[in-house]
Amino acid sequence: MLGTICCNLSTKDFLEQLSEGVDEVDFRSPLAHLSSQLDLVAFAYLSLPPQGNKPTLISNYPTSWTARYLEHQYQSIDTVIVRPRRRMPLPMGLFATGC
Repeated sequence: MLGTICCNLSTKDFLEQLSEGVDEVDFRSPLAHLSSQLDLVAFAYLSLPPQGNKPTLISNYPTSWTARYLEHQYQSIDTVIVRPRRRMPLPMGLFATGC
């Protein structure tokens, strides 16, 4: 089912939009479209740079929440973030759909 949905999203267009993006605004639109196509109410993309640099959060969650999340550094205790970082990353081919 997910493979069918992904194919209908025009994977090529989605990847082109992401590759042409230069700032957070450019990334938010294709991510919002993808989450809508997958019937997700909300999305969040968090980039964690090396120590000492500020994380980047691209999301459609309310600004008041994302500001609080970053201000209180919840990424350091958020199990959605912390658990995968402790484990070996998944091979990228795992999600290939053959589109």
